[in-house]
Amino acid sequence: MENGHGVPAMMADLLPLAALGLILAAWAAVLTVAAPRTVLYLLIAFSPTQFLFIPVSDFFLSPADGMEAVSVFALVLRLAALRRAAWHAIVQHRFLILMLVSYLIGFVVLEVSSRTIVRLPMAAVVSVLAVELLTTRRHLARAATALVIAGVVDAGYGLYFIARGTPLHPTRFSGMSDVNFSAMVMITSAAVALAQISRTRHPFRLMRPGTLGSLALATLSQMGLLALIGTWIAVLRRFVSRSNKIRIVTAIVVLLLLAVATPPVRDRILARNVRAVQADGVPRNSTDIRWLVQQSAWDGFLTSPVFGLGFFKFVEYSTTNPAIHAMTGGLGFPTHNTYLEILAEGGIITFALFLLHWRQYLARIGKTIRVAARDRDVLAGACLAGLPVVLVCALLANVLLVYSFWAVCGVSLACLNLLRREARERRAVAGAPAESLP
Repeated sequence: MENGHGVPAMMADLLPLAALGLILAAWAAVLTVAAPRTVLYLLIAFSPTQFLFIPVSDFFLSPADGMEAVSVFALVLRLAALRRAAWHAIVQHRFLILMLVSYLIGFVVLEVSSRTIVRLPMAAVVSVLAVELLTTRRHLARAATALVIAGVVDAGYGLYFIARGTPLHPTRFSGMSDVNFSAMVMITSAAVALAQISRTRHPFRLMRPGTLGSLALATLSQMGLLALIGTWIAVLRRFVSRSNKIRIVTAIVVLLLLAVATPPVRDRILARNVRAVQADGVPRNSTDIRWLVQQSAWDGFLTSPVFGLGFFKFVEYSTTNPAIHAMTGGLGFPTHNTYLEILAEGGIITFALFLLHWRQYLARIGKTIRVAARDRDVLAGACLAGLPVVLVCALLANVLLVYSFWAVCGVSLACLNLLRREARERRAVAGAPAESLP
């Protein structure tokens, strides 16, 4: 059946929706060009929506993908206009670009392919956008707040399903994604929020990061716990006032006592390390499985040390291990370690390029944290608090394609750039060298 203009009735019904979609897309494109930082803040805050997959043909897209698409469109325009900040951000990520090229060369040499490779530049470009656009303290303060909101969004999603009686995980708290990724986002959010109020004299303000941290620990992710300890040792302990440290320790002790005194909570925590019989008849816990998978990843690297197994090919390779094949029914496991994932799938050249990217962080971050803590630069603490979290999580999860990971890395690098620029300006004013940021 057709209408008077010869358009099928079904298509006619869809025209208003299509028009609305085009209007929204045009508005988003204009907003991205006119106010790129606003879209970046939204992208950071809603980065957990990356895991709300919407099927499009035989591919999957998410709300975060849509925000990133319009951001990349504007970035290309700025690059074409020879904007210095845009090209400087690209230069600071040159080793990641070369890393992508290395993976593509590996495809040719190994005669393999994976369209998932497009997810790597999609994720890493969030860091590029952060370095380009976050150039003042106000920008960084808003980006840090967006990181806090990301944790609230992730936690709120999980709480919504608990409230409606359909929790996302039967025994552990979970947000928009795997419990480990949710733990990473919420621990980052809690660490940034704590750094923002690290010297507060109002104890109840500590409830905000305390609540986020408690929800993150409720995921029972051992990775999350290690990440929390890592950021405390590396960053937070230097910024939190003595009185607030006492309050935090007291709260932790009370929570531990409550957990021990509550049988259901205690049993769930203890059950995390209980060995369960796997499909191959061997009892293992999550740690045993991780070691088994990582040994397989190392074997994969030794099989092809120069070009690796090929991007996104380890899961398939892991089934060559009889135990993994039996446990997963031939489906395989990821490496559960980003660094080992790159080494196994990309080889030594790709891994070296990845390490070179982090050199610009490692060369400056130690002294930056010391000087910022001495000067009580709370903003610097907030922008850098998430970095140890995501780097520890990278040891125990595959975060290479995760927007939240690169958002934290980009905000941290933008902060390092700003503090170095401020230090140079102070030296220029003083006219003499003094202890400052490298």
